[in-house]
Amino acid sequence: MERHILENLSKTRSPMNISQITRAIRAEGGTASRRIVGKKLASVESSGLVKMLTGKKGEKLYLRKFLAKELNSRV
Repeated sequence: MERHILENLSKTRSPMNISQITRAIRAEGGTASRRIVGKKLASVESSGLVKMLTGKKGEKLYLRKFLAKELNSRV
């Protein structure tokens, strides 16, 4: 599941929320729920591979760590 999360975040190259990640995993033929994806994102975030951002209206957005560095260097 963590591998699918990281792959989808790398493909889009933009922040995604939990629902978007869940839909992308299901589209690939996997089974996922927002609850499980949220738990896996928390574990991947604690390992340092994903960075959590706050979007509009306080939503949690997730981005691959190396993409966050790339976006910051452009600004």
